[in-house]
Amino acid sequence: MKAYFNAPNSRKFELRIPFEDFLASGVMRQQALLNMCEPEDVLRDYVSPDADLDDPMELRETFAEACEMATEHAISQVRFDADDILFIRRHILGSDLNPPPANTQHIQWPIAA
Repeated sequence: MKAYFNAPNSRKFELRIPFEDFLASGVMRQQALLNMCEPEDVLRDYVSPDADLDDPMELRETFAEACEMATEHAISQVRFDADDILFIRRHILGSDLNPPPANTQHIQWPIAA
């Protein structure tokens, strides 16, 4: 994850950290404490229900915006790398990025009586 931290003295500092570490950061922990939830839940609250999270670009934009809003714009210009997107899909959205191959046959076993 790459973002800019907007310090109180109007200076910007560039952050380059894994998204997982950002969730454990003081900024996100503080927001989670204020909302009495986990940092992941704070982000989920800012994800638009209309967002097409299957579209990689929209997923990036939606979560970048959610990060900015969840931190009350303490960070800006958020960019995610492939590892961050994988983490978001698996741990925030709970989806599996490794669906079975298209040629996989699904066998339905008979139910024993």
